[in-house]
Amino acid sequence: MRILVLPLLALPAVMLAACSDQEAKGDAVDFRPPTNQNRADFASTLGLRFHAMDADRNGTIEQGELRANRVARIMAMDANGDGHVALGEYEAAQLTRFDAADKDKDRVLSSAERDAAGWGTRNRATTSTK
Repeated sequence: MRILVLPLLALPAVMLAACSDQEAKGDAVDFRPPTNQNRADFASTLGLRFHAMDADRNGTIEQGELRANRVARIMAMDANGDGHVALGEYEAAQLTRFDAADKDKDRVLSSAERDAAGWGTRNRATTSTK
């Protein structure tokens, strides 16, 4: 029994080393597991995402608080044209964006729907910072 236990304990270490070796070679870099996100879960994160961008904590997002690659997209959410985006404007625009990407209207955004809508491509294509 003792002879069988030692090889079994070594197996996870061998598997981990093999996975790390593949990642180091770049084989797993582009892998993204398929995921589904329902509309309610998406909506529940909007406040946190908004407040993360509101650097001065005044309840609105202004151009100066955004990274250069986000300015046009976020400022387009300024529905009343006052020069800054309030939480309500941000939430409404993001939910409209979700609904447009949800092609089968099941209130769940699949990986395929996200990819078809181009979600995430801006973040991978640019690495500029504020």
